[in-house]
Amino acid sequence: LMARGRASLDAALEVGVMIETVDIEDLQRLLASDGLPRDVDRVAGNLLKGSQNHLASFERLLAE
Repeated sequence: LMARGRASLDAALEVGVMIETVDIEDLQRLLASDGLPRDVDRVAGNLLKGSQNHLASFERLLAE
């Protein structure tokens, strides 16, 4: 991914989209787990919001 992202700005943004998409899927799967401690649930929820914001930014920049 590092080499692919170095090719151009658009390539870097596309890699960002890929990474955030995987992160969101992983975090959603974690949050769907039963019995998470409250602090872990809160941190994972905050990370999910951050990844969603990053994804939206990458997608917006790609659309420009």
